[in-house]
Amino acid sequence: MAVVHAIDRRRLVLAGLALAAALALVYAPVVGHDFVDFDDRVYVADNPEIASGLGWDGFRWAFTTGYAANWHPLTWLSHMLDVELFGLEPGAMAAANVGLHALASVLLLVFLARATGAFWPALGVAALFALHPLRVESVAWIAERKDVLAGVFFMATLLAWLGWVRRPGRLRYAWVVAMLALGLMSKPTVVTLPFVLLLLDVWPLRRLERGNLRARLIEKGPLFALVAASCWLTLRVQQAGGAMRDVALSPLDLRIANAITAYATYLRKLVWPSDLAVFYPLPRTGLPESPFGLEVVLAAAILLAISLVAFVERRRRPWLAVGWCWYLGVLVPMIGLVQVGNQALADRYTYLSGIGLAIPIVFGSTELGAWVEERLGRARAQIVLLPLAAAILLAFALASHRQVLVWRDHVSLFEHALAVTEGNYLAHYNLGTRALTSRPPRLGEARRHLEAAVRLDPGYAEARLNLGNVEWLEGDVVRATELYEEAVALDPFDPEAHLSLGTARFEAGRVGESLEHFERAIALEASNARAHANRATVLLNLGRLEEARRGFERALALDPGMAAAREGLRASMGR
Repeated sequence: MAVVHAIDRRRLVLAGLALAAALALVYAPVVGHDFVDFDDRVYVADNPEIASGLGWDGFRWAFTTGYAANWHPLTWLSHMLDVELFGLEPGAMAAANVGLHALASVLLLVFLARATGAFWPALGVAALFALHPLRVESVAWIAERKDVLAGVFFMATLLAWLGWVRRPGRLRYAWVVAMLALGLMSKPTVVTLPFVLLLLDVWPLRRLERGNLRARLIEKGPLFALVAASCWLTLRVQQAGGAMRDVALSPLDLRIANAITAYATYLRKLVWPSDLAVFYPLPRTGLPESPFGLEVVLAAAILLAISLVAFVERRRRPWLAVGWCWYLGVLVPMIGLVQVGNQALADRYTYLSGIGLAIPIVFGSTELGAWVEERLGRARAQIVLLPLAAAILLAFALASHRQVLVWRDHVSLFEHALAVTEGNYLAHYNLGTRALTSRPPRLGEARRHLEAAVRLDPGYAEARLNLGNVEWLEGDVVRATELYEEAVALDPFDPEAHLSLGTARFEAGRVGESLEHFERAIALEASNARAHANRATVLLNLGRLEEARRGFERALALDPGMAAAREGLRASMGR
């Protein structure tokens, strides 16, 4: 049976408080942050279900919706709880993320200390997890609540498993299942947890001996069944929500090459976390005949070399093999072999996988420290090693603090992304859209960024649509109509594109075509008040007064403050 080590609780409490205090200092600026127009508004600020706070209707919605191509009911409920406690206050919501991250860090510390019996290495891993700049995206981004919430339940599952290993029983196992289920309902990337538990059976629990692998797999059967169900549900929701990227845009060889370079890039960013960005674009145009160039070959060689060393040292240094397999395995759902979204990689994907790299780094440093002590003596070695370890953590904490400031608002976030990446069409689109929707619109700035987005990604339908809106506001109706047509052709399922093209057709006197586009917009998004009002306006002009009246009434039911629909309703009733 595995040994679960007793650790001085007082020391654990003091270390946990120190971690929480350090995180409070690093992330203090988030209390003044704003929502960013990149999932924050879709997920939270402009989501009426979230804005309503906790309630039975919200609870039912959270468990039945596939909104935003996600099924994570516990995350939705946590946002609703925020609204109950703070209202739609972005600073408070971001601060709640910091609190959850602090809790996950402390739980990781407790687990590693009890599982290994090595307090200082456990604290080192937990501190590296807590303070590393790669964590900032998951913590400072309000819409990434799912990362930190899932992180809490990931660590809680590890502790529950440790309790079951020490004293097996049905209730303890049920607690393991419950913690895993809550994690999956926070973010489905927790599906790798049974694999992590199997690794922990190798080290530090040392439960995996010759001949008992089958028994270790069987005991985790309910956990594997639970994650299989989560995988099935997640794929269905993401496919229905359009989050799965067209394989024609991401051929298998490109996805494999990107996965190899992403693994190596995350490794580099752990050691030297520079040029961090909210979005790292996949190539969209000019794809090479073979993506396996020198960079990919070098990355593959590095990964293979580390894997070989881990295999050779698996008995003398099991923490190396376990940590490396943790890193490789936990990243599998996010590495892009099944491409979701258009990013090449993302800092948030290292939230749990990065622990696997921290383990061999810290435990390897401990071994190196012991070697230094043998040669210099304990006192002299500590004079060298302790300040060095503190300096490394301080450097990471300062880098994290600087990265937190990048997240203060939408413009800062995407201007930074443009500065540290190349070909970032999404950053151009977001900056251009913000300039277009500002009051008053900054049309020159909007045009510059949106033209860059279209140039970098000719298939970017939303960028063409908003560029058409720039042309419309500047009075070039012909060019605007061309761009609207192109946007509809590229994405025939975008109701906004049909709305814009329908408006252009109506202004050009092509009323029948206008009506078709407004009806298509309603078919795609029945809750779109503008689509109902625009369709009713066309019907009013065609003299179909009763249909027009019903359309305006529907628009007002969806948006009671829409003045144009109220005026149209009066006109349809002859008032």
